[in-house]
Amino acid sequence: MTVDDNCPPNARCNPPEPEEVDCPLGMGDASAPKKPTRRPPGKEDWLRISSYVAARNGECFFHDERFCAPPGQKMECTPYAKPLALKCAKVAGDGGGAERFAIESFVHTDILGQCHRLPKMECAGSCPVDDGTIVPCNGP
Repeated sequence: MTVDDNCPPNARCNPPEPEEVDCPLGMGDASAPKKPTRRPPGKEDWLRISSYVAARNGECFFHDERFCAPPGQKMECTPYAKPLALKCAKVAGDGGGAERFAIESFVHTDILGQCHRLPKMECAGSCPVDDGTIVPCNGP
C-alpha cells in the first residue's frame, strides 16, 4: 500500500490492500499451501484473516490475526487487537521503491493465548507473516 504524503492526518487516502484470508478445513482450495487451522472455540468454521507487519513513516507494528464468520452467516468478526509496536530501523535504499525497514525478532500472544516468536525480517509497507515458533509466554 502506498501512503499519500498529502493525505490529511488520521485519514486514509488510498484504499487498503486486500486482506489475506485462510479458509477452515474443507472450505478452501485443496491444492493451496497448508495454513494454520486453529480457530477460537465455537468459531471452527470462521475465516482467518492473517497477521501482518506494517512498516511505514519510521514506525513498525504487528497486527494480529482476526476471524470472521463465513459467507451465509451473520457478518461478525473478532475484534481487532491493539497493534504491537515493534523495534525497527530504516534500511538504506537506492532511492527507488517504498521505504524498507529492518524489524527485530519479537514475541506476540495470539487470540488463543499462545505465544509466538517471529524472526527478524525486512518489510516495506504491509508484509504478511507466518506463525513463527511457539514459545513459552513467560520465556525470553
